[in-house]
Amino acid sequence: MYEHPSYIYNTVMVEQERIDRANELRRIIAENPERIVTRRRPVLARVREWFGAERTDAAAAAVASAARVSSAIPLRGRRTRSERARSRNRRP
Repeated sequence: MYEHPSYIYNTVMVEQERIDRANELRRIIAENPERIVTRRRPVLARVREWFGAERTDAAAAAVASAARVSSAIPLRGRRTRSERARSRNRRP
């Protein structure tokens, strides 16, 4: 009563096209079973592995250890920002 006939027709046509595409996909899969490749694990398990696990490779570990070593070695002739601020705030 409230819907316009063209809206109902368009909805029916879109749904029919979706069903036709799904049927075509099922037909292609049934005709070509050798092209189906099984996945080694479910998709969610792989996504959890990608984002949940902390994997570090050798290059990342080397960069992290070099950063720790270089931050422990003091720089000669250069003062940190806090050291410069302390020297400015001292009274003679």
